[in-house]
Amino acid sequence: MCETSRTNKNLFCYTDSKLMRKGAIKTSFTDAMIKRILELCNEKGMNINQLGTQAGINPSTIRSIVKKRCESPKAETVHYICIGFGITLKEFYDSELFENIIDND
Repeated sequence: MCETSRTNKNLFCYTDSKLMRKGAIKTSFTDAMIKRILELCNEKGMNINQLGTQAGINPSTIRSIVKKRCESPKAETVHYICIGFGITLKEFYDSELFENIIDND
């Protein structure tokens, strides 16, 4: 259930003591990371093998993230993935997917 903020009834609500956009879906950091990688692969017309080659890392490393075998990739790995996409870390994380993160349980 959502308890509406008195200051701005239309945009935000409070759930589990966290501020969240109305209608936004909570997601874990791991799921947001997976969705963002797949989203960018789709946008760039790349598959995991091509991304790995462009990033200079083994595609199995990326597959292990996407298949949740690695739930907390190193920042360095994410940096290389960004290089593979030709974007910055800021551009990678500048997505609605990362707006309502819940703890990875």
